[in-house]
Amino acid sequence: MSVKLELCRFAADAQRDLGFNEDDALQGKSRKAVHTLEQRLAEVNEPRLTILMLLMRRLEKDFILRGGDRDSDSLVDLAGEFETALAQANLVPDVRSHVLELIRAYKSSFLSIADTRRSLKGNRRSWGRFTTGFTR
Repeated sequence: MSVKLELCRFAADAQRDLGFNEDDALQGKSRKAVHTLEQRLAEVNEPRLTILMLLMRRLEKDFILRGGDRDSDSLVDLAGEFETALAQANLVPDVRSHVLELIRAYKSSFLSIADTRRSLKGNRRSWGRFTTGFTR
């Protein structure tokens, strides 16, 4: 198989993994988890948890726009802080467990998105090296 074809297949597979819109594949999984989390937090009225979740959303958006590792690392740190705050929150065990499940699903899907986007970025670099020196 040619390098050109391999790079194209990789890009197509990675995009399929990410999803072709915000409701599809990894993007859809992440979006569904965080929207469910937002609804759940609105029901329990724990402002600290809501603030931490909104900060994570901001970092997610920053990562999507800039692709910086710092943003994804900061989101992981905030997720840890969220779990600590959740353990201290005045919630019944079933609700706490559900919120914990949702934040972990959100973090996991975000990290998968981040890894896939980094791979695509590397693929674009490879494509650039492959095509350098070629003319039409």
